[in-house]
Amino acid sequence: MSKQRHFRIEYLVICVFVFLMAIGSLFDKSISQHLVNQNSLIATFFQIFGSIAPPLILFIASLIICFYALYQIRDNISKFTVMSVSIIGSAYAMWQLVKKCTLRLLCAINNFHDNIPIGIDSSDKIPVKGNVLFLIICITIILWGIGIFLIYTWIKNVKQAELQRLMFISLGGIVAFFLRDTFIDSMKDLWGRWRPREQLTNWNHFTNWYVINGKNGHQSFPSGHSASAWLSLYLPLFINPNTHKKFRHIAFILACIFGILVAGSRVFIGAHFLSDVTMGSFVSIIIVYCISRILGEHIDCNKL
Repeated sequence: MSKQRHFRIEYLVICVFVFLMAIGSLFDKSISQHLVNQNSLIATFFQIFGSIAPPLILFIASLIICFYALYQIRDNISKFTVMSVSIIGSAYAMWQLVKKCTLRLLCAINNFHDNIPIGIDSSDKIPVKGNVLFLIICITIILWGIGIFLIYTWIKNVKQAELQRLMFISLGGIVAFFLRDTFIDSMKDLWGRWRPREQLTNWNHFTNWYVINGKNGHQSFPSGHSASAWLSLYLPLFINPNTHKKFRHIAFILACIFGILVAGSRVFIGAHFLSDVTMGSFVSIIIVYCISRILGEHIDCNKL
């Protein structure tokens, strides 16, 4: 792919971002007032599973580093230390993934039984103890074990040069994971914007995205789900661009589709305004773009 085409893609992303933020500045309120449907099954599905990308990236990256240490580090103490930290990191990532999805799924089921909109997210109020804790632990152990087996089966057949590349990709993935959390959480606290679903009966608290309210317990801007979904753009980097170019390109397209669907679902379910999901998406796109360029990779397909 030529540099000219890459520049066109980059300019296109910026133009779409500016356009959507401008639309949000003018029509955020009216769009949400007309589109919000907290009974949407599709939007609820993406609310449950739309934020799996960051912990999945951390899980894959941690295990790649673990197996890299197993095969490449000769000093036993260093090898044991790196492998131990990596295994703990992978377990933490899988725990976070399973916990969030399980609690949101249970929340939707409880909402259905209580005859309230299934898209109302009160998963943070479900206590993680008793049967719920046991269920999360069991699912985590099963998926963690399956994940270790799959990544081991993959890594053991990788050549040394590719394993070295994957090591750098994994380190970049960990950086992307923490950058996404840092930027999104900080902005949420700083902006203090009310969510659409918090204003369905009274819109007196509505503010535009460019109004900074300060920390007040409200965290609509920017969208964390959208940022998480678009971080999935990092996943194609784990695919070898030389031997699996086609699969890497397909993964890139699927990541884009996933990001668009999750971002749109957040508006439909009343969790965010259009400008919220646009900014959340843009933050992750920029993070992935910058890290991939530093690593000498293109997120769409080819190496630089």
